[in-house]
Amino acid sequence: MEISEKWLNKYSSQNKDLVPTYDLEIDKSRIDLLSAKQNKQNLIKEITSVEMQIKESENNLSQLAVQRREKERQLHLDLLASYHELSDQIKQWEQIYVLKSPFDGRVEFLKFWSSNQFVQAGDDVFGIVPKENRVLGQVLLPAVGAGKVKKGSIVSIKLDDYPYAEFGSVKGVVNSISLITNESRAMQNNVNTYLVTVDMPDGLVTNYGDKLNFKYEIGGQADIIVKDRRLIQRLFDNIKFNTK
Repeated sequence: MEISEKWLNKYSSQNKDLVPTYDLEIDKSRIDLLSAKQNKQNLIKEITSVEMQIKESENNLSQLAVQRREKERQLHLDLLASYHELSDQIKQWEQIYVLKSPFDGRVEFLKFWSSNQFVQAGDDVFGIVPKENRVLGQVLLPAVGAGKVKKGSIVSIKLDDYPYAEFGSVKGVVNSISLITNESRAMQNNVNTYLVTVDMPDGLVTNYGDKLNFKYEIGGQADIIVKDRRLIQRLFDNIKFNTK
């Protein structure tokens, strides 16, 4: 457009009497200038149209981004719901069909079972013997006189599976005493008892020097030594108590 305008100005400044093709050149330059202006307007319209398309595309992108976030959020919620539903179904299936242990170990059956034998709900089928073991005792301590028992008190344990007269007793040490009592059944009466855990520093070695074979949940009797005294001291304590 600038070139056409330059030539038009150039021809317009000349003397038309001296240039035979003056009118032709002037008309041609004007036509070229008008054509260039028309092309400029067309380009401006095209640019405007493209800019509008860009704005519209940007708006579409914004809407698509919002829709994408909403869709992702919905898919995430659906995934979580499906996961929890599947997890609940798996847990329900395990509760019905799976015998599951909370730790690794060896299976020890508690009854004689045969193939395809029906098991009642709530029946004890087997026990799990853990791979790593620490021998300890669990004692029910009657509340009467329990205040004399302290952490670190010596315990003499007589096991039911190993007669005391033949095998002797196992040494234990009080590790912990519960802060509250629990009602337990003893003989024909209910008594309040504390839960006492007992460590066995020497393992299952008796005071006779015999090492007993390890078995789970062996029952027995635990005698807690609250005060180590000589026999003559016990005699005088008894006389003192009777004279009061």
